[in-house]
Amino acid sequence: MDGRAAGLSIGDAAEATGLSVKTIRYYEQIGLIPKAARTNGGSHTGGHRIYREPDLGRLRFIHHARLFGLGLADIRGVMLIAPISSFAQPMARLAHALPARQLEVAFGLFLLAVSARFLASLVW
Repeated sequence: MDGRAAGLSIGDAAEATGLSVKTIRYYEQIGLIPKAARTNGGSHTGGHRIYREPDLGRLRFIHHARLFGLGLADIRGVMLIAPISSFAQPMARLAHALPARQLEVAFGLFLLAVSARFLASLVW
């Protein structure tokens, strides 16, 4: 039986989601994702982590949300709305959370542009 039938190792999950192994462990440590199943029947004191499709969906969602500029607290809030079990569902949730964040980023860029013009006027 292929080991992939039961799930992916953390290295394979990292490759499949675009995250690093260290990042996946960190997300588990801070409770952003649930503790992964283990090859030794669920004990978290040994065995290898096993990631299944719902886990990969969560990790992909987090990765894409970070690319869109959401912080971990924002992502945690979105994930609390409903369980994330697939890649398609998280992207819909992200679409609802993004407008407010885009407004914050746009305002930040505006302030940066105003500050740059002000500093340029002092230099010239």
